[in-house]
Amino acid sequence: TMASSRSIAKVNKMMPFEVSILNDPVVVSSSTGVITDINQQFQKTFGWTHDELIGQNCHLLIPSKFVRKSAHDRKLKGYSFGRESPIIGKSRIVPVATPDDGEVLVNIKIIPIRSKKEFCFMVLFDKIDFDR
Repeated sequence: TMASSRSIAKVNKMMPFEVSILNDPVVVSSSTGVITDINQQFQKTFGWTHDELIGQNCHLLIPSKFVRKSAHDRKLKGYSFGRESPIIGKSRIVPVATPDDGEVLVNIKIIPIRSKKEFCFMVLFDKIDFDR
């Protein structure tokens, strides 16, 4: 289900800066996992377009062979800002789905951003290049 443009704008107002200024691929999502913004670098690196992702659930970026959508969404719902998490705020290596059903191995870091009583997530992606 697509999120409303009003709820997307509300989340994006929580960001302390425009993600377009970052050199690394970035996705912003609501606390419920709805993608509200991506930067140009994310589009270039993974092949997704802004229109394909905005308003969609972030589990669209998890390769289909790994998707346990209900488990992912349940973990998001169970997260409370400031509480210790095995994933939030830590780097981890995961595959990211591409629009052509491929996958790219990346190091991600999920950063919670708080605004008053609400929060969102900024996810930084670093593509793992085995040719370095």
